[in-house]
Amino acid sequence: RFNGYLTKNGTLVSFLELFKAIRHLDFKTVVIFEDDCVASWFVSNRYSELEFNKRLFIQDLCTKIQQLNFDVFYLGVNLKAPVYYVDRLCARITDANTTHAIVFSKPFIEFCIEVFPLIRYSHSNDKFYRLCLTKTQLDTLPNGVQLLVRQRSFNFYTSTILHFIQGATFSSNANKVTNCQESFKNSFQRYLSDQNPFINELLACSVR
Repeated sequence: RFNGYLTKNGTLVSFLELFKAIRHLDFKTVVIFEDDCVASWFVSNRYSELEFNKRLFIQDLCTKIQQLNFDVFYLGVNLKAPVYYVDRLCARITDANTTHAIVFSKPFIEFCIEVFPLIRYSHSNDKFYRLCLTKTQLDTLPNGVQLLVRQRSFNFYTSTILHFIQGATFSSNANKVTNCQESFKNSFQRYLSDQNPFINELLACSVR
């Protein structure tokens, strides 16, 4: 871990060093939790977490993740735009940010190892993920990185349940302690839960 006070974009540098440390291991995907990650089980303000069989959902979700062709799979996300639903388990996202609970594919990790050293003084890692996802504001990236991002297609997904939210923590970007829990839930409900065509299937997994 790198101190954000002493290192520009300390989170990006921490992720880079972690990616480099694990790149030679035998894995297809890896999940990374940050230290401000807080367990949640949020679907919508309409439903209690007690209505769901957590174990069954997690088992099904793990199987789904193994089957998907993805770069980033969020287990907790701050949505910024509507999603494309896949099924009751997951949805493809079009705009989002945060880094506190993510499953990464090995090819995307290799891509980050290539790119992060080139942007460490200009972009945070969550901002870079968002640029990859939206393909906007690419002119803020160095020319070589712009080309790499433009040439590559990216697949970002989220679970239909908000498993983890970001607790109160000091933000080096905002230079203050921030608490994003309500904004996470509000954006999740606005862009995913309220529009979810699979909500009845999701409820079918409830504890009987």
